[in-house]
Amino acid sequence: MKKNFLLLLLMYVASNSMVINAGAQNVLIAKYTFLHVRDTTQPQNVSTEDMMLITNNTKSLYKSFTFDSIMNSTDDKGYTIGENSTQIKRVIKLPKITMEQLFFDYTTKEIVTIKPFINETFGIKSPMQAIEWQLIDSTKQIGNLVCKKAIGEFRGRKYTCWYSPEIVIQGGPWKLHGLPGLIISAVDEKNQVSFLLTSVTQSNDKDVLLPDLTFVTEKKYEEIMQSFKENPNAMLNRMSSNNEKFSVKPTPTNVKSKYNFNNPLELN
Repeated sequence: MKKNFLLLLLMYVASNSMVINAGAQNVLIAKYTFLHVRDTTQPQNVSTEDMMLITNNTKSLYKSFTFDSIMNSTDDKGYTIGENSTQIKRVIKLPKITMEQLFFDYTTKEIVTIKPFINETFGIKSPMQAIEWQLIDSTKQIGNLVCKKAIGEFRGRKYTCWYSPEIVIQGGPWKLHGLPGLIISAVDEKNQVSFLLTSVTQSNDKDVLLPDLTFVTEKKYEEIMQSFKENPNAMLNRMSSNNEKFSVKPTPTNVKSKYNFNNPLELN
């Protein structure tokens, strides 16, 4: 990928060096730039999104900062999009961004995948998958931080990471975790996926909380999505809280997308 967002971190870390112990109650907020080549036939088109990790080292929440910004924005009538069901039409037309969130509980070794859908939020529990990291005897100076190298394979991709032992956080961007320090960068060997830290701050007045959810199995969630695909109007009207009637035109089957999203994050 052409852009190296690690350059954005150099000046920041130089003036904001910190050490967080594993037993501390402080909450760390790390923001990442997520780069992803979704269509391997068009590698020049790189999807870019701002993500954030909120963690206290026993739990963490990973979500899209871009999606949060959109859902907390207001329309021309002053309505907050994420809280007003009359904005469902607009929300459905969101760009290709990450709506789902990941909640990690490092004590129970469990992940909750959080999937917002119209005016309800579903949660799917799954066991946390360990990553067998190979710690490499190599260091790199990034700002005031001396970072170390690690290589690990996860869901069909091999990632090279640089992490900081000075920030003792076992979490990381997306589902990458388990290193003895905060992940500063993670890039897969094909240079199709990368997570690059852009800022890190510390807070003493926040907590890492699981939002209100309707827990379902993966199978049940797929059934709900299939029902919506087959008859979106019926589900929208059933879930609407203000009796507004929706009419969504189905996408014609003969219309081809400009992009071929053939390169998911998880290859197996």
